[in-house]
Amino acid sequence: MDKAVRIAKENGTKIVFDPNIRLKIWGDEKEARHIITKYASKSDIVMPGVSEAEFLFGSHTRRNLPIIFMNSVSKQFYLNWAKKAL
Repeated sequence: MDKAVRIAKENGTKIVFDPNIRLKIWGDEKEARHIITKYASKSDIVMPGVSEAEFLFGSHTRRNLPIIFMNSVSKQFYLNWAKKAL
């Protein structure tokens, strides 16, 4: 994925990232959080759901999630307010 991100950036392509987290596939929550945050921070637009944002940054009130997300990962994001299970 690093190569794909590098090539996209070099060619002026906007990167849109929808984490679509499936913890059963990852197995290790700490590793999942680290890798997902890494690629989210390299993206131009990030599209998490509320449960995904809470997983990445801890359990915060819904009101604070946009601020936390903008300061931590991406200035442009679309937060899906529908609550889904990870």
